[in-house]
Amino acid sequence: MEYTRLHDRKDFCVTGVFVIRTCSFSQMALYSHFDNDDKETVTDYGSLSKKSSTLEVNVHSFYDNRPYKQNEFDQVCKHQSVNKPGVLESCKSKLVESQCCHPFALLVNLFPILDWLPKYKWKTDLSQDVIAGITIAVVHIPQGMAYAILAAVPPIVGIYMAFFPVFIYMLMGTSRHLSMGTFSVICMMTSKAVLMYSDPKYLLSDAPPPIHSIHNVSGIPPGSHNGSLTEDVVRTSLYATGYSTGLTPIQVASAVCFVVGVWHVILGALKLGSLSVLMSDSMISGFTSGTAFIVIASQIKHVFGISLPRHSGPLKVIMTIVDTINNFDKTNWLALEIAVGVTLALIFYMQFLKGPLSKYIPIPLPIELITVVLGTLASSKFGLKENFGISVVGHIPTGLPVPEAPPMWLVPKLILDGLVIAIIAFSINISMASILAKKMNYKVNSNQELLASGFSNIFASFFSCVPFAASLSRSLIQMQSGGQTQLTSGVCCGCLVFVLLYVGPFFEPLPHCVLTAIVIVAMKGMILQMHDFVTYWRESVIEGIVWGATFSSVVLLDIDYGLVIGICLSLVCVIFMSQKVLVTRLGRIFTTDIYVESDRYKSAFEIPGVVILRLLGGINFVTKDKVVKKIAKNIKAASQEFETQFVILDMMAVSSVDSSTVKAFQQFNKDLKAQDITMKFVQFTEPVRKVFQRCNFFAEFDESCLFPTIHDAVLDSVTLTNNNGRLKTSFTNLTDIITLGSSSTLNSLSHKVSSKL
Repeated sequence: MEYTRLHDRKDFCVTGVFVIRTCSFSQMALYSHFDNDDKETVTDYGSLSKKSSTLEVNVHSFYDNRPYKQNEFDQVCKHQSVNKPGVLESCKSKLVESQCCHPFALLVNLFPILDWLPKYKWKTDLSQDVIAGITIAVVHIPQGMAYAILAAVPPIVGIYMAFFPVFIYMLMGTSRHLSMGTFSVICMMTSKAVLMYSDPKYLLSDAPPPIHSIHNVSGIPPGSHNGSLTEDVVRTSLYATGYSTGLTPIQVASAVCFVVGVWHVILGALKLGSLSVLMSDSMISGFTSGTAFIVIASQIKHVFGISLPRHSGPLKVIMTIVDTINNFDKTNWLALEIAVGVTLALIFYMQFLKGPLSKYIPIPLPIELITVVLGTLASSKFGLKENFGISVVGHIPTGLPVPEAPPMWLVPKLILDGLVIAIIAFSINISMASILAKKMNYKVNSNQELLASGFSNIFASFFSCVPFAASLSRSLIQMQSGGQTQLTSGVCCGCLVFVLLYVGPFFEPLPHCVLTAIVIVAMKGMILQMHDFVTYWRESVIEGIVWGATFSSVVLLDIDYGLVIGICLSLVCVIFMSQKVLVTRLGRIFTTDIYVESDRYKSAFEIPGVVILRLLGGINFVTKDKVVKKIAKNIKAASQEFETQFVILDMMAVSSVDSSTVKAFQQFNKDLKAQDITMKFVQFTEPVRKVFQRCNFFAEFDESCLFPTIHDAVLDSVTLTNNNGRLKTSFTNLTDIITLGSSSTLNSLSHKVSSKL
């Protein structure tokens, strides 16, 4: 804003009302100048409108009153208390804002598609959404099949997950570009419950399918292998304990999906969309990097073409590596060559060919689908399973699965596992949604995202699905291929229905080692996040510790242990940092009213007899004693040069206090009075000031020792401790200069100031 000197204007008057042109203001401004009679004219701009280009100015004239006391300043500047609405008023206003009172508005809030679909730009956006939808469907096929294996369910489930929950999310989601479906971390976390509660007889190679499944949703026909599972799994299942659940892997996964959905709905209904703040960026980075190692360890048996027991619990990665070394002599060398060759080919394409080809091809090349098709054709042509013993996907049922309720009796046993997965899935979803929304300049509603994910998972749990989440790679492809809205997901679902009805059996000869190569390449980005450890350690040791501890606990213990340890460590770090309250000594820049840290600025000098301290942080029952000790330490240090008479505490950076803090300051004030030292407070924030008032602090403390600025408190402190030295003030325009009487103390101070200047 620009100030206009009132005495330079022809329409200036000492009292009255006039109008001046100005720019937009957001708050009250105070303008002062001195006329020839040494009067200070204060222009009170009052309450100004941000939109108004003119304002009325009330001009008052009074004799100079500096230094201002806080109560005088409040009166002159018309201080007013802001009353916060009560609980009922807040709830009422939120209901009005969300328009939940109106049935149609409630329906629109629950299904955002009713809001954006009528405004859809059919002529310009439809073609782009169709192209993006077809592209994403092509990507879903190989990724879904590969990631489903991580969840210990048949590969076809990955295609189911790209249809049923995605369709509901299209209706309820607020992100325009998220591509929902399979995600490696969520699938890996689900596999723990699947292996724990699935009946081993359905995991064995000769297990028949459940008779209630018309379309054979278990994907385990007689005499065939169930994906990546072998008889070794019995060692880690409930069968080893003599307990049989009678559940297929898909039934357990569906129950997990149902529990995750219920948790999301509960959290969304309670407006806990901000729950993801419990996980810092460093914690998420360490967690995902550690999970990538677990994912690769779980797939290493397909790389070498060997059968390994699936371990669970702490040290399972190490035990898997040991088992791999012990069974290295059983390696299927053709499977190893295929896995390594496909992995290197995909990495080469991603690193060296993808960029140049994007200049000539308008849409991303579906390299994963091409790999899957070529692998399927090669396996069928050369009989890789029959002639070389390479594990293949096996039977893939056609058609859509028959709706079937998850086993509700298993739900109570999955509450904790479901909560952990729900938190991770939502954190992934809202993080990716926020990144894309910020890039494309729109907003997402975290609470609505919870509801959308919740109802999508609940619906999908009746159709043989695993909990779903957003994929960053697919989401970026969706955005880069021109996707404008979630109508892209609708097109994708339509394409996948065709695949489920007609194309599924084509992929039956697909080798597992090809899918494993796709998974490993997909994990490359997460593995490269290990560089984040060095970055976090360099920027903040605490964040580096969080990253390292989370990563180590995930790899050495397990995913759920790592999550709990990471969150707890993040909270401990927050508590630790919140206990850190800084107390710094301030000095004055000569001939100005600027006060800065005296140990950082050579031009700043400390006024004799006046100790100015700035407090930064929240003060509570944990930190109050430490703060008081720091203040006393600074007073003692300052008293070695000049006898301290005044202590000025700048409270502007104090974010919060409690009653124990107020009591500590009351006692400290008494101790200072006993030493003939006066304590003054500067720039109380309104919340902190109210706490002091409610605790009756000012019943014993003189409110005349409250000041609006540090400079007012300094001017009020007529100091110099030796030889009757006095602080005097004189004004030149807006600049006040401190002049000192003659004494030996003044000479030493003058020498001190000169040396600093």
